[in-house]
Amino acid sequence: MRRLIPAAALAALLVSACGGDGQAATTAAAITADASTTTEDPVAYRLTLATILAGNWVGEWRNITAGTTGPLAVDVRLDEEARTATVTVDPGGAVFGAGDPDPMAFVVDLTQPPPYTATTDLLGHITFTMTDTGAFSLESADVPGEGIATFWASGEAGSERVQIEYGVGFDDGSAADGVAALRRPAS
Repeated sequence: MRRLIPAAALAALLVSACGGDGQAATTAAAITADASTTTEDPVAYRLTLATILAGNWVGEWRNITAGTTGPLAVDVRLDEEARTATVTVDPGGAVFGAGDPDPMAFVVDLTQPPPYTATTDLLGHITFTMTDTGAFSLESADVPGEGIATFWASGEAGSERVQIEYGVGFDDGSAADGVAALRRPAS
């Protein structure tokens, strides 16, 4: 069975949501002494974006090519004092065609501008970005899983729903496409 990487899309989305270049109208601003101008604080802006996505997310991934599915859970924790976001991604089902992998966790330094990078056992080295509108993209050019070459994901993130499209490139030159969706869990 072909291996899948459904969690990468979510990891990219949630971590990259902590990005932004401070160009949005909702940017945190610091008023200067004469109160006639404002200066955007990009770190405060990235903290605001991370706050919007903080908390628990649940959903499902679906490999359209192979016809497989599985659950997906994500937890985003913000440490405003340290200016970091810790993202934990827990895909379930036949991920990589092998079964339920361990959750992946990584920390994003919100004091730094995107693109962001991280390394996980499941995905290898990933690079991701997100725009002020919630559009995001992720790439992993060298996935460590046997038989897997590359992974990409893109989609849209909002405060209540995340939509993801992803693709997996295999060592033999073939590919698989999939989708994932996340939402806030019901109370």
